[in-house]
Amino acid sequence: MQCASSPYSVKKPEHWDALLAYTKGGAKPSKTESVAMLDEYLENMKLENCVENPEVTNAVFRCPPCSLRATDFDQLPGKGVSFSGGREEPCLFEYQRDSGMAIRVEKGKELAWETGWDRWGIYTLELASGELAVYSLYRIEAESVLRLFLTDAEEARLCIEQDGKRLAVFDINAQSASSLIPLNAAPESRITVRVEKGTLILSKLEALPPAVRAL
Repeated sequence: MQCASSPYSVKKPEHWDALLAYTKGGAKPSKTESVAMLDEYLENMKLENCVENPEVTNAVFRCPPCSLRATDFDQLPGKGVSFSGGREEPCLFEYQRDSGMAIRVEKGKELAWETGWDRWGIYTLELASGELAVYSLYRIEAESVLRLFLTDAEEARLCIEQDGKRLAVFDINAQSASSLIPLNAAPESRITVRVEKGTLILSKLEALPPAVRAL
């Protein structure tokens, strides 16, 4: 109800707060108020009366505009194809367990169970020479772009591929850098981030259609 984390959100009925207060020891709403409130709730639950959150749907189905955490690389077909997976080190809190990828915590952040869901937003992916990670995207419009958010690049050379074809190769020697790479229109694509030299840390990727770029 009234949330931004679901594809659709139910509007809050009038007097709903009075019902919540009653569950915590407050005054009991009248029968008339309660029936009216619950009837309105049922009416608000109809899809046509809900508030759509398209950004959630885009994120789930990886349709631009969307943002992907670098650590959410494709799991299939698996090691050596959708991710390099050659590291022999434990994953933090079992995250991406047995992937053989270097999961790191963003500098300046602390990892603790007490951080709740926020802890998933502080993971980053370290990629060294010869390592790669693949990300699926869908419904890519013409003139869309890919933005990479990189940190702690050490004289790195980065190659970006779309369905096996090189889109860009560039050298990086900066911190907290972001780069824009034009994408080809496609109903479905695999984007490969490959490091050819050096080491870098990738925090996230954003795919932006022309309509969003123009804002």
